Amino acid sequence: MPVRESLIVGRSAEATWSIADSELSGRHFELRRVDSRLLVRDLDSTNGCAVNGEWLTAPREVETEDLLRAGRCLFVVHPRPAAAPSPARTTAAVGTSPADRLAGAPARFVGCLRRALLEAQIDPLPAVAALRTDDLEALTLLGPSARADQEREALALELADLVRGTCDGPAAILHQLVRTRHGDSPVLQRMGACMPEEADEATGYERRRAAILAAYREVGGDVRKLESLLKSRGLPCSRKWLTIFLERWGARAMRFRSR
Repeated sequence: MPVRESLIVGRSAEATWSIADSELSGRHFELRRVDSRLLVRDLDSTNGCAVNGEWLTAPREVETEDLLRAGRCLFVVHPRPAAAPSPARTTAAVGTSPADRLAGAPARFVGCLRRALLEAQIDPLPAVAALRTDDLEALTLLGPSARADQEREALALELADLVRGTCDGPAAILHQLVRTRHGDSPVLQRMGACMPEEADEATGYERRRAAILAAYREVGGDVRKLESLLKSRGLPCSRKWLTIFLERWGARAMRFRSR
């Protein structure tokens, strides 16, 4: 999608680029051209935006091959074309740039996983549908290189083997593989930011989960009140992350803002 002056992405029909994703706000984020620069800003969305795995907390410049995350969607910044390509060059140019390869990385990973599961005579649809955008984002951030593609393919094959040999769900297995092999990913750092200290310890995680769910029931499902209550109890956590985790835990958090 070209950005001439301003491009607003969101769920609303009023957005420049309207996308049917329940995790997007009506007006989620804006891309704006300022001279030769391309700036992105979060439009006070419920679930927030990330650039290259890190939360977008203020307007910032983005460049070619930067990865934007909003809702369940991943966006890759492509270079601004200097001029329309000639017909003779169009076919050869399609899909060959690093930005194109990066944008296609999740589809290549999923395609490899589907083929491996089909060879093992396992229906790939439930496994593919269960994959989490967080992990696909982390895998995409490995980059557009051939080496990164080889790593994604290796993970897809390992995931298929583990799905065939265990009772665990594919999403949980992939997340563990990503944590084990790419624990320094900024996506994982971002995900763990709302669970301080004992985030990697099951007992600490479960205690915080139980405390958050109990407080959520106590405030009647109001995420604003939940944020304040947890802060007063020494467990600060942003509304954006509370919404994400409550939905992940099946608590169906109410949206605190709709645009």
